[in-house]
Amino acid sequence: MFRRGRTERVRIDASCDDAVLVAAAKEGDANAFNFVVQRYERSVYGLAYRMMGNAADAEDIAQDTFIRAWQALRSYEDGSLKGWLLRIATNRCYDRLRATSRHPVGTLTNDEDDSEIPVVDDSESSDPVLFTERLDLSEAIQAALDTLPPDQRLAVILFDVMQHTYEEAAVIAGVPPGTIKSRVSRGRERLRQQIMSRPDARELIPSQRRFSKDEVGSAGFPEQ
Repeated sequence: MFRRGRTERVRIDASCDDAVLVAAAKEGDANAFNFVVQRYERSVYGLAYRMMGNAADAEDIAQDTFIRAWQALRSYEDGSLKGWLLRIATNRCYDRLRATSRHPVGTLTNDEDDSEIPVVDDSESSDPVLFTERLDLSEAIQAALDTLPPDQRLAVILFDVMQHTYEEAAVIAGVPPGTIKSRVSRGRERLRQQIMSRPDARELIPSQRRFSKDEVGSAGFPEQ
């Protein structure tokens, strides 16, 4: 039987904020944690899908993420609950990629230090992700993302696709914000090369803005 405590005076339902749900879940209220899962499962699955490029791996990673989060919930203190869950999902993606690749994951893709790589300014010429707005976005973006090294793929997914700030993305990735900026810059350049090599590249329309949530959803990805 679950222990009773400070949360018994609060009705636990889907309208509760993260702090209330976490407090109840820490006391053993599995239903409270189910509301956490419902609130963030699409974001966790979306990150895993973009990192892995297929639904089967994404489903496994999303399920494993919430199992591990439940088991480690008492170690969670403050900060963004969504960010904490995405950090767990990121580590699970890295584990899965590492197990299926000969190359190490979670390290630089060459001998250069990310912090020394110039960051390209945000503009239509440096943001290849936005060039795909009038293509089949799901196919074009995912195909291009799959070609990126995992560290750059994660940075582009977090910043350009999921629309986290550099600071939020840095917390999720476990690296300094400057490193995220560099990885986004390098990832965008690789994406530009991949997208512009497509036979239909002439149809690409540049844009001055990042994807809105509606545009991400319309691309066939789970909404955030």
